[in-house]
Amino acid sequence: MKYGVLLDGQLIYAKEYFVCEDGSIIINFNSNEKLMRAYGFKVVIDEVPTYDLENEYVAINGYTEKENVIIVNYEVREIVKTQQQLKADDQLKCLKMFAQTLTDEQALEVSLMFDEWKVGKGYTVGDRLLYNGELYKVITSHTSIETWTPDVAPSLFAKVLNETVDGSVPEWKQPDSTNAYMTGDKVMFEGQAYESLIDNNVWSPSANPSGWQLVEEKVEEPETPETPVEPEIPVEPEPEPEPETPVEPETPVEPEEPEVETVPEWVQPTGANPYKKGDKVMFEGKIYESTIDGNVWSPSTYPAGWQLIE
Repeated sequence: MKYGVLLDGQLIYAKEYFVCEDGSIIINFNSNEKLMRAYGFKVVIDEVPTYDLENEYVAINGYTEKENVIIVNYEVREIVKTQQQLKADDQLKCLKMFAQTLTDEQALEVSLMFDEWKVGKGYTVGDRLLYNGELYKVITSHTSIETWTPDVAPSLFAKVLNETVDGSVPEWKQPDSTNAYMTGDKVMFEGQAYESLIDNNVWSPSANPSGWQLVEEKVEEPETPETPVEPEIPVEPEPEPEPETPVEPETPVEPEEPEVETVPEWVQPTGANPYKKGDKVMFEGKIYESTIDGNVWSPSTYPAGWQLIE
């Protein structure tokens, strides 16, 4: 039971040490009800109402002070969500609905998909949840309270054991009365595979050897494949020789006529396009080749700049 006092609208809880007006200190103040009452402290009634954790939240909405008690007033308010948050909620609901269709072995592979155990939540038979990293299944419908945790309430919860998705034999784990091994269940224990011979088996193979049978691994000998008989290859008759195709005489190739070099007539150039060394021109019916670069003269004006080609 907690004690408190209202000062300027704020609730102050009693602490272990209380400082008096004269500066003296009272030790173990919050464990002495008589002293707390003498200094004006009253019993605090602080009861949080139930609410939907996903869509609501609670907020303190003041205090009611009576003769001997102070009551904390709570108000349940709706969580205002954005369109994106609402979409994410719908996606999460779809995943949770899908999770309920999984087998226990499939659920163990995606255990983080299930919600953590919560106080004040209503659970129905078949619900699966996480507690301290372990996956549990509800075997009795109830509303959870703080003292009924899955690890100490075997009448309400059963730990999911002895299941694997890939079909391999799981390691032996200590079961309780709600999830004991049944006849035919197989486990690995100290490196060897065992099969339960009884129902409701909560003992290990070493604690109760009569309840388990060592599973001998069968080594299948590979079958020797039969040597296939090669079929006889039929002898094909030799094909008759085909008649020789007459060879057509080669068409004589006419010699190509050499290309005749076309030499342009000499034209008076400007300073921007003079003839270069090696350029050929026709001048007065004869072919000349420039012997200099920057040649702007005709063969008759500057014979040293041109060479007559025979």
